[in-house]
Amino acid sequence: MLDLKSLTSIKGAIDNLTNALAFSEKDGNPVLVNIKMNELYKMLTGHSFENAFTVWDKINASAWVKTHERMAVVKFTDGTIWRFVWTHLESENGEYIQIEGTEFTEIYTYTNKIRLNNIKLQEQYKRQRNILTNIVDLNREKEIVSLKMNIHDELGRCLIATDKYLTDGEEEDYNELKRQWNSAISYLEGMSREENTSAKEELLKIASLIGCKIDLHGDPPDTTRAANLMVAAAREALTNAVRHAHADEISLTSVKRDGFYDVVLTDNGSVSFDSNYEIIEGEGLKNLRNRLEQEGGALDIVTDGSGVTLIVKIPT
Repeated sequence: MLDLKSLTSIKGAIDNLTNALAFSEKDGNPVLVNIKMNELYKMLTGHSFENAFTVWDKINASAWVKTHERMAVVKFTDGTIWRFVWTHLESENGEYIQIEGTEFTEIYTYTNKIRLNNIKLQEQYKRQRNILTNIVDLNREKEIVSLKMNIHDELGRCLIATDKYLTDGEEEDYNELKRQWNSAISYLEGMSREENTSAKEELLKIASLIGCKIDLHGDPPDTTRAANLMVAAAREALTNAVRHAHADEISLTSVKRDGFYDVVLTDNGSVSFDSNYEIIEGEGLKNLRNRLEQEGGALDIVTDGSGVTLIVKIPT
């Protein structure tokens, strides 16, 4: 059994703790309450430490954040923030109740700063995505307008030559008419062939804008719908690879089979994930998944030791 001197030493040591600490019998009657616990409870209620059950009820009633039935966070009038934990103890001498308070004002301040910074980063990320989307869309619209103007001019020249031939009917006009129509047909055929490489060109432009290289392998899309979906998937993969994995290169492999393009997107990022790591889909991935599913496609996200891989199924 401990003598009075030993008990006094234990009481002194507990009183000198920076944490608030109290021990009570299982019926709640206090056995040992240190100075910090008394100070905090008096600041909270104006009273000294009472029965443990009463104390816990009042702590809960004053909780700023309630995370668990046996854990409560209280913000005091002096601006400090304390977390209180209720613990049931069993020993050879009986059952006891422990209430411990730990100050985490500084931790909360830093955590809150990180949270606010994350919100700002998310807002910046959305703005960057919008800017990138607008740039790509504007470039696409510019190219479409330019192509339409070229078609208009080419066909206009052909129609003028046709009208002249039908009016005058001279041999040199016929030869000129034939040459111009052949030129127009070749131009339109060339545009048709370009449609198969437009997705590739657009992906290269997007990668250049983001500052990441993209290596393309396999079968290129042969329909506008498939091309648009492949571009959307690659854009999301590029953005996430640069932002989250610090990558500077991604690989896109596309295989056409059974009415679908099976597309695999991997990056050379320096951040690796455990195979059990759960990816939380942001707005970009959610939108991509919804768009693919609406078109009859699918999106799978695979994590392993080498990072994150997007597996996309795109209908032809």
